[in-house]
Amino acid sequence: MIKNLTVTALTYCVNREVKAFDNGRLAWEFIDSGGEVDIVISDVDMPEMDGFELMEKFRKKYPDKIFILMSGVTDNEKNLNWQERMRSWQSHLR
Repeated sequence: MIKNLTVTALTYCVNREVKAFDNGRLAWEFIDSGGEVDIVISDVDMPEMDGFELMEKFRKKYPDKIFILMSGVTDNEKNLNWQERMRSWQSHLR
């Protein structure tokens, strides 16, 4: 439901085709096969390939394109793990 609402809102706002995938692996297969991508907005917590792994692969292939990683998870243990992963990933940018 959230995914469909987001796709509808983005399609309306940017007046461009917006694609949505059920998991990170499917999104990556589209991107890696040459699917046209201007920006990626991804949840952290996805099945088969999480948002961090998708972001890593995407940034290697398209270092100049925008990748937005977000999460609505409030589970503190999971949240702390993701914060640590984000800090680790950001340290590679410096």
